[in-house]
Amino acid sequence: MGAIYCNNGRGVDCGGSCFGDLGDFKDAAAILAIVIFNAVLGFTQEYRAGKDFAALKKMAVPKARVWRDREWQQILAHDLVPGDIVQLEDGDQVPADGRLLESINLRTQESAFTGESESIEKALRRSLEKIRL
Repeated sequence: MGAIYCNNGRGVDCGGSCFGDLGDFKDAAAILAIVIFNAVLGFTQEYRAGKDFAALKKMAVPKARVWRDREWQQILAHDLVPGDIVQLEDGDQVPADGRLLESINLRTQESAFTGESESIEKALRRSLEKIRL
């Protein structure tokens, strides 16, 4: 290895070159190239992961099937309003609080709320009050 610092004015011998060996520059260039490559690769992966996460987040937006304008429509769950009639099928998430109008063997998985591992059967609750839609 050659010396980088040289003070020839005082008679110090720096081995013939005040700028070091050519090998030092090759090593420095190789390290710099690796650091730049690593930065570009890291940025690219982070950018792609961000795009993929945004796409997954968009797909995960809860949707609901509602009766509006005399037909079934699929809308975003946050667009539900009081009075909407929501249709649930196997595997659907319940998009909002509501009252059952009709059900056939309806069971819900409430483990996130209650901690129970088994699904709970839901049934219609007949009340004397008039149902307002």
